[in-house]
Amino acid sequence: MVITITIIIVVAIFGIVVALSRSLPYPLPSGDFKVGTVKLDIEDSSRTEWALDEKHQNRRFVTRIWYPAKPTGKETMLPIMEKPYSEGMKKLYGLPVGKEKPSYSHIDAPVLLEEKPFPILIFTHGVGSFMTQNLSSIEDLVSQGFIVMSLSFPYESVTTVFSDGSVIKMKDIEVFKAGMSTLSKNKDFISQFIDNTEEMKNSDPELASAASIALGQKYLTLYPDMKVWLDTRVEDIAYLINSFDKISIADQNLIDVADIDNIGLFGHSFGALTTLQFLMTKDLPTVKCGIALDVPFFNLDATSDVSLKAPILFMSSDFIKLSGRKVKLRGLNDFLKHFTNETLHEANIKGAAHYNFSDMNYLPKLMKLTPMLGSISQKEAARIMKYYLDAYFNGHLKGGDLSKIENSISSEVEFRELIK
Repeated sequence: MVITITIIIVVAIFGIVVALSRSLPYPLPSGDFKVGTVKLDIEDSSRTEWALDEKHQNRRFVTRIWYPAKPTGKETMLPIMEKPYSEGMKKLYGLPVGKEKPSYSHIDAPVLLEEKPFPILIFTHGVGSFMTQNLSSIEDLVSQGFIVMSLSFPYESVTTVFSDGSVIKMKDIEVFKAGMSTLSKNKDFISQFIDNTEEMKNSDPELASAASIALGQKYLTLYPDMKVWLDTRVEDIAYLINSFDKISIADQNLIDVADIDNIGLFGHSFGALTTLQFLMTKDLPTVKCGIALDVPFFNLDATSDVSLKAPILFMSSDFIKLSGRKVKLRGLNDFLKHFTNETLHEANIKGAAHYNFSDMNYLPKLMKLTPMLGSISQKEAARIMKYYLDAYFNGHLKGGDLSKIENSISSEVEFRELIK
């Protein structure tokens, strides 16, 4: 009898482990277009590289471009997680986060030529992450008729791989890890951090703005190079946009296949802050909108103009948990509505955590046992994000029905316009 019970317990435990170790199937893009991709090295001779002691080297960065394609069937498929990125993430977080399984991106496939050009989207990843962290979203958007560009930022991305195979890893990775440790373990710092975030919900926009600046100063004590990272990212994106007439993809001039008058930005975490900062500092009429995935706007420069120059959709998780305390994220960016005439919306997703806005949704279910993923099902989190990315960018950049973003698509979503 004891042996039987023991066997039952072992089998049950084994079943739980197997269930938790299973991943969501990596999603087939839902649109009609096949996906091609190329990687380009970009060099800006007007700027020098911030991270080097010898300041004579020009700023160089990498962009990978995805586009509607006409594959020949002979192309190599881009891995879902390239080995240099998985090694970098394992070193930073101590987690095995991916294998080199093929995605749906055909490397160097011929461009599909259509009568109507394709709008451009520019994606930026979070701090200490990598350019394909949201590959599933990128591929799906391309399948719907967009060109998507993602940037890798040398010395700040966890790993940057240039076209010749040369690799640049994150500068001062131990400093970054120490900052993460402080934010998760130092109770005095966490208490001050939470006080700042709560004050950002103040109905007085000036007090809320001051709290945003204070929060930015907290981040700078953890990551002293953070403002340099942000300023460099913004200038990299601006340079990329201003170089569209010099870029070719699979032997086609970009300007011959892209609608360069209709550009959208989106990013996750620090990439979302990059999107916001770009739309506050660069007044480019061709950039029509942005989506900020899960970031409270922390102001790293008290003198900066925080007026957004294009509409924004904030997508936010329900809360973060720091040292046992929950910080509700709904409304943290509401104060920005007082500093702009643009339309701002928020989709707050119950049960979502920070990395439910990335391809971590497709990692094994055991990730739900970590703070990286929330209680929401990974499948539902992925579905919600796909819906809003498609509806928002179609509405702003293709003349689609923008009112679709107001639809009640899930009981897990609270959607609202930020009204002054």
